[in-house]
Amino acid sequence: ACVVHLDIDNFYCAVEAADEPRLRGVPLAVTQGNAGGFVALSAEAKAAGLRKGDGVGEGGRRNIPALVAMASIGIAEARRRAPELVVRPMRVERYRQVASS
Repeated sequence: ACVVHLDIDNFYCAVEAADEPRLRGVPLAVTQGNAGGFVALSAEAKAAGLRKGDGVGEGGRRNIPALVAMASIGIAEARRRAPELVVRPMRVERYRQVASS
């Protein structure tokens, strides 16, 4: 039997940093295109206390049970916790391209 652990957070953020080297070593979040919040975070963003599910708008934080339960924070609070935070939109086609090469 073989167990494989894939850290998708690391993959999305690694692709972003490979394409834009200035992102290396800074807090980085990748978001969904629908204002659905952070779907991937760099180690630096995680160290600042950011989590997947943070970065969602107020309506989602009030009405989505999982976000209520985790006490999700909005983008303003995320930027307060990580002042150098860089937020990038999810680029699915780019991630597929890198994964298949």
